[in-house]
Amino acid sequence: IGSAYAATKAGLKHFSDSLFEEVRKYGVKVTTILPDMTRTPFYDHLHFKEHDDAHSHITAECVADGVATILSQREGTVVTELIIRPQKHQIEKKKA
Repeated sequence: IGSAYAATKAGLKHFSDSLFEEVRKYGVKVTTILPDMTRTPFYDHLHFKEHDDAHSHITAECVADGVATILSQREGTVVTELIIRPQKHQIEKKKA
């Protein structure tokens, strides 16, 4: 499941880049937001989850703050990509 997720995410990123190049002359803005390990129910049915250390995952509020930053740019400025990652890379296996 991880490889399919990663491939889909990469495909959407490249699609967004191409779409932006096609529509920017019309004033359309396209932003790809790429959140890393986020504490949400996404992992409920997987064999791993985000680590409890607060520095090893981001929250939905982190993503919302990123969206607010994108929307606060002056007219004519586009943030085309926002990657949001936790400082540490830690996941943990769920106990069976």
